Amino acid sequence: MTFPSPYDSPVEKDGRWTTSDSFSYPKQKIGLCILLWLAKRPTSELAYTVKVSSNELKFSDDVIVSLQNLIGVDTQQKDRIADELNSHVFLKDQIESLKMGLEYVYRLAQIDFVDHNRPDNAERTGGLRYDKSIRYSANIDIIDSFVSANPGALDVLHSWGLPDSASRLGITADTEVEFGLVRILTTMSESAVFRLQDDDPRYFTQSGIYSALEESSTVTFKGNREMKGPVRVLNSILRAGMHAHLGGSADNVVPRGSGFSEYASRVGVLHELTRPVFIAETGRSAASPHIATPTPPPVTAPFARNRIISGAPGTGKSFRLANDARDLGAEVERVVFHPATSFASFFGSLRPAGEGDDNSSLAFRFVPGPFIRSFVRAMLHPSDLHVLLIEEINRADAAAAFGDVFQLLDRDANGVSEYAINVSADCASFLTRNGVPVEEGVRLPPNLLLWATMNPADQGVTQLDSAFLRRWERSFVSIDEGDAVLEDANLRLAEYDLEIPWNSFRRRLNEMLLGIERHIPEDRLIGPFFVPTSEWDQDTHDRLFVDKIIHYVSEEVLRHDRGSFFGASSLKTFSQIRDDYFSHGNRIADWLRSSFPFKLPGSSVAEDGIGDRMDAESSIHADPQ
Repeated sequence: MTFPSPYDSPVEKDGRWTTSDSFSYPKQKIGLCILLWLAKRPTSELAYTVKVSSNELKFSDDVIVSLQNLIGVDTQQKDRIADELNSHVFLKDQIESLKMGLEYVYRLAQIDFVDHNRPDNAERTGGLRYDKSIRYSANIDIIDSFVSANPGALDVLHSWGLPDSASRLGITADTEVEFGLVRILTTMSESAVFRLQDDDPRYFTQSGIYSALEESSTVTFKGNREMKGPVRVLNSILRAGMHAHLGGSADNVVPRGSGFSEYASRVGVLHELTRPVFIAETGRSAASPHIATPTPPPVTAPFARNRIISGAPGTGKSFRLANDARDLGAEVERVVFHPATSFASFFGSLRPAGEGDDNSSLAFRFVPGPFIRSFVRAMLHPSDLHVLLIEEINRADAAAAFGDVFQLLDRDANGVSEYAINVSADCASFLTRNGVPVEEGVRLPPNLLLWATMNPADQGVTQLDSAFLRRWERSFVSIDEGDAVLEDANLRLAEYDLEIPWNSFRRRLNEMLLGIERHIPEDRLIGPFFVPTSEWDQDTHDRLFVDKIIHYVSEEVLRHDRGSFFGASSLKTFSQIRDDYFSHGNRIADWLRSSFPFKLPGSSVAEDGIGDRMDAESSIHADPQ
C-alpha cells in the first residue's frame, strides 16, 4: 500500500479536516457556481437564497431569472429550470461541504451565512438550513476568460450545473472544451493540503500523490480511519472524473491522460515558487524564494558526518551506530551493500512504469534509491538530523556504487559538500517535484550523516581504495569492547553437561586463534556480540555452539587447519566435526575440556574433569600467558 508523499511545510490546523461532509455531485456544484457568476457578473458578492422554512432554501427570483436568461430558454422551459434550481444540491448541502469544495480545494469562491455571526457548524444537526451568500475570488476571472474564448464552454457548464434541463434541450458537452475546463480547475486545486486519516495521520498535497505515483502504479489516501474533510472532496472529484491527471478513487489512485510526468514536474515548480520563506532578520514570511534564502539553525553532532566503523564480527558495530543515531534523535535509513549493489540501486534510476501516454510505448520513471530518499528528507527538514546507515560497505564495489556521490564526500567546516554534482534530467525532475531545488547542483546538507560498517577480513569483500577511505572518519571497535554487559552469559552445552562463561570461552578461543602458526588478523576473531543477546535465553546452546561458533571458526577462519586446531587430524571437514560432537565421539569434547579450563560454581562437572592445562595433542596452540 503506497500513500502520498508527505507535505514538508508547516501546516496550520484547520477544523475543516475533521468534518464528515462530502462534496457529492462536484460537477453540479462547480457548474452552478460558475453559472451564477456568468449570470450576475460583474457582481463579486451575491446573496443567492431565500429561506422557505427552517429546513428549506430556494434561489431568489432575481438569481433564477438571471440564470434563465443566461441559458436562453423559452417560457415553457423556464418553470422547469426554476424547479431544477430549487431542488439543487447547491441548496441542500451544508455550508461546510460547500466551503470545503469551493473555498478550500478550488479557491473559487467563499461561501458564508448572510448572518455572519452564525458559526459554520450551525447546519450540522436537525437538517437546518440558513441563507447564504457567495463571494468570488480572482480565480473566477480565469474561468470567465476561458468561457469567453470557447463558445462551447457554456454548454459544458449547463450540462454540469443543470444536467436535467441540458438533457431535455439536447445540449451535450464538447469533450475537448470540457477537458480544458477540468485542466483549469485541477490547477486551481493544487494548493490544497489534505489530511490522511490514519493511526499515523499525515498531510499531503496532490503533488505528493504525483510523487508517489512515480514509484508505484497506484496510490491510496484512504487510511484505516473514516475519511473526513478535504480528502472526501478529493475522492468525489476523482470518482466524477473531474481531475485532469488523476483517476480512480481514494483507495486506488492512478495516473490519467497524457503528460502526467510533465504536469507533475510543473506542479513541483509551482510549490517551490509559492513555498513560504522565512526571513531570519525580521521573522516575516515571504512568498517569493528570491526575497531570501531560509537559514536553518546550525545542526551539530558529536560524531563525524562521514563515518566508518570496522571490527571483527560480533563487536556490535551496527548496534553502536544505531544507538548513536537514536541518542541524536536522528531519522535512520538503513541499506545493506552486497556484490550486486550498483549506483542505480543506491542513488536511483529510471525504471519501467508501464505503457506510455499513447499506450504504444514503454514509459519510464525515476525511482529514488536510499541515497536520494535520505537526501530529500534532509533537504526538506533542515533542522533534523538524518542518518544513511550503510551496512557492510565493502561487500560492494563502493566506488562504483557511490559514483558521482564520491565528490560530495568532501565537506567544508559547516558539513556542506565543497563541490556540487549535476544530476540527470529525470532525477532533477523528481527532486523538483519533491520541493528540492537543483539549479545550482546537488550538495550534501550538514544534517545528512553518512555512516557505515565494514569488516575487511570477511570473505567476498572489496578492497576500499585510499582515496575513498580518506574522506571518512574511521574507527575500529576492539575485540573485547563492551563485553562487560555479557559477564553473566554462559554457554550451556547439555550434550556434555558443560556450562562455560561466554566471555572466558570467547577470549580463550581468540587467544588460541592468534597463537597458531598461520597469522589470523584481529578482525577474524569473535566479538562479544557474535551470539545475539536474545539467544542467551535458550535452555541449551549446543546447536548454536556447533552450527554458529564452531562453523565460523572451521569454515571462515581456519578452513585448511581445522583438524590440528581441534586436536584431531582426522577431523578434516565441518561435517565430521559436527558428527563427532553430537555422536559423542569425544574428540571435540576432549578439545573443550583440555582447552578451556573454566569451572562454573554449581556445575555437575568435577573441577579436575575440565582440566588445568592443554592436551598434548593441541600443543600447536601458544599460551599468551
